[in-house]
Amino acid sequence: MRLTGILSERKRNRFLKRVTKKLKWVFMPSRETTPIFVFGKQRSGTTMFMDIMENRPDTEVFQEWEPSVFNAECRIRDFNAVDRAIKHSRAAFACFKPICDSHIIRDFVTHYPDGKIIWVFRGYLDNANSAIRRFSESDRAIRLICEGKPGGGWLQEGLTMNAAETLQSLYEQSLSKFEMSCLTWWARNRLLIENGITNHPNVYLLKYENLVQDPELTFRKLESALGLPLIKASYSNVHARSIAKHDFPVISPAISSICDDLSHKLDLIIKDQDARIGFK
Repeated sequence: MRLTGILSERKRNRFLKRVTKKLKWVFMPSRETTPIFVFGKQRSGTTMFMDIMENRPDTEVFQEWEPSVFNAECRIRDFNAVDRAIKHSRAAFACFKPICDSHIIRDFVTHYPDGKIIWVFRGYLDNANSAIRRFSESDRAIRLICEGKPGGGWLQEGLTMNAAETLQSLYEQSLSKFEMSCLTWWARNRLLIENGITNHPNVYLLKYENLVQDPELTFRKLESALGLPLIKASYSNVHARSIAKHDFPVISPAISSICDDLSHKLDLIIKDQDARIGFK
């Protein structure tokens, strides 16, 4: 562990948990490892979910900065790198967050037919507020896309022609960073629907607000949907203080309309998946 890790309590705790788990696995018989892949848009609670996974005794967690699996841009190197990580893991579950590769989620579903896929989303207003506070250039990629220019990176890679046309039709140079971040939320979260995998038995849509407001119910659903055993201690520090933490700036009615429409569709998917696994 590097010096920066020693100075960070969070990194120290993560390091100690990993070492403790690996020492225990030395004395356990080998077992099959099931991969878990966490997708979505940044600032949606995916890091918190990965921390919950890190707290579990039955998981080995590979964060997006892990050099063995991800490159410097937090992209998956290739499936061979993931395969090696799974093969050498002694955990029941190997958990990865290829969030910058969310647009190729269908490839993960195909390559790992027994893997568990979790898409995390958060309300677009809170997500946009969090994004503009965390990333100084949160609107750079989406503006390039809306202006029909290259350089939009992984966000641009995942766009269909119809999505790009919608973004360009709504775009005005005067739009605020907040409004642009709402468009980014729309562009990224619609990928789950566009990929046509919402009814796949190993795909689970997880809403941030549901997780932080009722983590036990959320993980009971995860247990039923994906066979992920309920371990209460893993989410004991989860709280809902980030919901509507900051006031929301003014937003264009047209942008609000498409985001509200997508929010409604995502909520309906959750309703359908809850019914499918026996939760009304």
